[in-house]
Order: sequence, then C-alpha cells, then structure tokens
Amino acid sequence: MKQQYPSHSTARRIAHHLTVAKCAHGIPKPRGPSTESQMIHSVGTERTYKAAIELFLNWRAELGLNMSGPYSSDDMQEFLYECSEIYEQKQINTIRQALQVVFDVSLQNVESERSTDLVTRAYQAEELQMVLRHQCPRNQLATQLCHAAGLRAHELFSIVRHEGNNKPSSHRQWRSDLHTHREPLKEYIVTGKGGLKRSVGLPIALAAELELTIRSSPVTVVDREIKYEKCWYDVSGGQALSQSFTDASKKALGWSCGLHGLRHSFAQRRLRELRDAGVATDDALRIVSEELGHFRPSITLVYLR
Repeated sequence: MKQQYPSHSTARRIAHHLTVAKCAHGIPKPRGPSTESQMIHSVGTERTYKAAIELFLNWRAELGLNMSGPYSSDDMQEFLYECSEIYEQKQINTIRQALQVVFDVSLQNVESERSTDLVTRAYQAEELQMVLRHQCPRNQLATQLCHAAGLRAHELFSIVRHEGNNKPSSHRQWRSDLHTHREPLKEYIVTGKGGLKRSVGLPIALAAELELTIRSSPVTVVDREIKYEKCWYDVSGGQALSQSFTDASKKALGWSCGLHGLRHSFAQRRLRELRDAGVATDDALRIVSEELGHFRPSITLVYLR
C-alpha cells in the first residue's frame, strides 16, 4: 500500500498562517538594525516567502514529519541542502531567507549544484575512463569511489566501515532493500550534507583498494574552511578532487559537467539495474533516492534527465 501524505492544500494553509504572522504591510523598513527588519513588508515578498514555506512543509510531509511542527533549524538546513540539488542559486537564497524570517533562525549559506543548462550531466563509462587517464592514482581512486557509490566530493573525508557504532542515521527510516541487485559489495558509512549518515556500497575490488589507504589513526582535514574530523582513509576529496576532475575532464573530453555528474551516472545506472531486475519503477526510484541520501523520488528524477 502506498504511503499517504497530507494534501498540498494543508501545506498551503499552514504556510499562509506562518507567513502572515511575520507580515508588517504598510510599515516602512527600518534603516538601522531592528527586530522589525525581520518582518515582511510587501505583498510580493509575502507571496514569494509563502511559496518557499509551502515547499518546506511538503518536504516534511514526504519524510513523515508533522507539518505543524516542531520546526528545527537542522531540518531546515537539511531541506536547503536537498534544494541545492534541484534549484539554481537565486532560488536557494530566496528559500533560505524565507525560512530565516518566518521561523526566526539563522541558516548556513548553501551553494547550488545544479547546472544552468538542461542537458544530462551523467558521464558514460567510456568517457569516465578517458577522464581517469588524466588523473594521478590518488585522484583516480577517489573518482572511482564517487562513481561507484554516488558520493559527493566532501563525503570521502567521512567514509568509515559499516560496523560497530558506525551506522546510518537513526532518525530516518531506511528501506531494507538498499544495495540490492548489484554485484557483491562491502558497505561503508558516509556523512552527507546536514549530517545525515547513510550506507553506501563499494564493489569488493574497489573496497580493497580503499582499505590500502587506511591510516593508523584518524586525522582532521580542512576543506573550504570546513573541518572534517576523524578522516580514516588517505584519499583525495573536497575541492582538490573536484578541481582535478574538472581539469581532467576538459583535457580528455573538451568539456566538464563536474564531479557531481558522477552522482547522475550512479543514479541512472542504478535505476537501470533495478528495473532490469523487475523492481517496480516507484520502488526503484525510492531505493535510488535513499542510496543518494535523499528521501524524495522527485529529486532523484533530476538525476535521470
């Protein structure tokens, strides 16, 4: 039986009440610092913010969270990170500002990962091999890890074996059929945007290469002014890996869709595997969604373009 979600009209109604409570129409904006500066002063802004809050509430509903709250800044940050997968920067900034004003919170800036064009960002297998030939062995391994498991560049800093206390985040209900219909795998845990920990599967041979890089004790890595603590594996990641991949792609192919394109490749490959194995399309989309660290098939569809 399909899970039933509250109607969009419910989200619209709640978004209306939340937004109206922050309206101060007809009252001029203060020029200096003031609590009134965090109010909504125009009808146009009210309409824009109301739409953004409705998006947030529908996201909560799809995750099985109560639309009526309580609303945490962690949830809002996680929502923004998901928005980065499908919206351009201007819209992400607007959604962030709407959340901050309506809920009176402070949220981190989030950069869009969406390409401005509408062509597929996935790399074909032969294209990836051409790119790999223009990378050093360390970056080659990191690139192959991202391709095999749909990893983001910074998630390589957090990868650990799936054992002991290293488990997926318990505040999400994960499907039991993740990583099915694949070649034999070794499971690892990575920490994604917003702190969500998820299980990822690596082919046995690739996992063996990764294990050769394990450190005797973890280190702290700083990337883009963010500290990643307890980095156990000496693999490339973050900005250095992203730049390496972009440079190698331009040399090999004459163009680059960025390292994030490998997540698109993973999503498309996994959906084909699942559909070829007879998994229903809706279930296949939800499996791929969770393997990517989402819980919304609507975002996964962006990767399948």
